[in-house]
Amino acid sequence: MVLLIACGNPLRRDDGAGLVLAKRLANRCRRLDMEIYLCHQLTADLASRLTAPDLAAVLFVDSAVCNGEQDFDSPLLRRIPDGRAAPPLGHHLTPEALLALCTTLYGCRPPAWQVIIPGVDFSFGEGLSPLARECLARAEHEVRTFLAETAPQRNG
Repeated sequence: MVLLIACGNPLRRDDGAGLVLAKRLANRCRRLDMEIYLCHQLTADLASRLTAPDLAAVLFVDSAVCNGEQDFDSPLLRRIPDGRAAPPLGHHLTPEALLALCTTLYGCRPPAWQVIIPGVDFSFGEGLSPLARECLARAEHEVRTFLAETAPQRNG
């Protein structure tokens, strides 16, 4: 099974891009072995979901601010390397910290990837900026390719 965890707030414009991608995949990519989980942010209770014995991979999908320090000209699909990240003391976690928590609490960690969709407008409102819409289409293609390579899809 592939677990896709999409984070974001649909009322903060580009911050909702990960949720939009997850909903598109749910409608267009019929998989027998894919579970999609939507959330505003990653929290510690998600660690137990990462321990399912049939979990082949977890894919975290979120958006990030596109700025001068990080030149996002396309979505980034990257493998999250094994390793231990110190869990933060705040109210939300990074994918690395959630995976480290899973290892600490349950002694296991699934193979994990992350998709970051660039955004420029995180103000209050609905809808995506032109950059986020363009990158969302590229991200969907990258994720569909990834999913096609990881497990069988449903016919029809």
